[in-house]
Amino acid sequence: MNSLALLLLLIFTLALAFAFFWFAYTTFVSTSSTIVTIRAAMLYYENGTLRLVVVNPGPNPVYVDAVYLSGAKCNLTNNPYIRQGTVAEIDAVCPRPQAAAAQGMLIANGYSLPFTASIS
Repeated sequence: MNSLALLLLLIFTLALAFAFFWFAYTTFVSTSSTIVTIRAAMLYYENGTLRLVVVNPGPNPVYVDAVYLSGAKCNLTNNPYIRQGTVAEIDAVCPRPQAAAAQGMLIANGYSLPFTASIS
């Protein structure tokens, strides 16, 4: 092979590798950015409602599947759908925990997000 053929083969190989890595990068970035973040959790006992403030940075909407507090499943009382780029409050009726701070778990889009709810 002459040097021009080797140069063309090298350019083709590098372009193919760049295309593959760009595809893999964009695929993983788009799936990882749908993870929601929990800002704060405050447990209100006037009506036994747990209120979670949830931030969805986007780019996709998030659906809250379930909320657990101290291992017990809570009943969601409002719409668990959160649009991209918004802050939403998730309300759930939970059994009263015994401690001053209770460990909880929010399941959103299949991801488990732990939080600590303080009793007020």
